[in-house]
Amino acid sequence: KNYNRTSQLKDIKVPVLYVCGDHDEARPVTVKYFQSLTPGSKLAVISNSAHLTMKDNTSENGRVIAEFLNEVDHK
Repeated sequence: KNYNRTSQLKDIKVPVLYVCGDHDEARPVTVKYFQSLTPGSKLAVISNSAHLTMKDNTSENGRVIAEFLNEVDHK
């Protein structure tokens, strides 16, 4: 409940993909804020889904993760 490492997001040195659903309780605007604090990170908002994007929209969730991993693999 009180865990907060927001100030350390700037220190992350590995590729980061933030994923949330367009109806997620972790609202896209909130996740976008964390993404803006993480250098070089990306954000994917999965349509027609809530917090369980991998269940709510399996195909889009899988696609964005695969694209991210392929991009990281080719750097």
